[in-house]
Amino acid sequence: MSRSSIALLSPLLLCVLPCSSQQIRILVLDAHHGKPVSNECLEVSLGPWHGADIYAPTNKDGIATLSISEDSVSAQPVVGKACGAMVLTKKIPFAKAQEFIAVLPNSNVSCQYSKEQTKNPAWLHNPMYQHWIPSFALHDILADGVVATNACSKLKPTPTSGELILVVRKVTFLEMMRQ
Repeated sequence: MSRSSIALLSPLLLCVLPCSSQQIRILVLDAHHGKPVSNECLEVSLGPWHGADIYAPTNKDGIATLSISEDSVSAQPVVGKACGAMVLTKKIPFAKAQEFIAVLPNSNVSCQYSKEQTKNPAWLHNPMYQHWIPSFALHDILADGVVATNACSKLKPTPTSGELILVVRKVTFLEMMRQ
């Protein structure tokens, strides 16, 4: 290959590697009916759970989309009120060392926990219990797809590559009263 060919290709190679991003779809399903949950605001933590780094709203099909590149993450904006003013549509820093994400719903209860844990959703915001919140490897999500544990029902959805499926249930009246 001649120097002139390399000179012509180098701008293309520079754009392909750092400019490309990968999409992760987070599908939120209702535990009891298996239907997509729209208008949910997902709190996404980059790396192990330490609080939300980015808020990602689900669309009418129950899907929140994250664009992850080598150095940043952004959520696809959705028309609606799911996350209100909290939606981060700008790109936020993402270190390569953060190869995991943790996800929590904002208005529903995640079924990733045991029934005992889900009886009182307030524990999720107690720093003492943050190690209980599972993280998902980006490599696994992109390669084969991942389904979060479902302790609420017998629903067993099948993911596709690039998809994380999160099963949720509604907050009960008693749980609302406890908070």
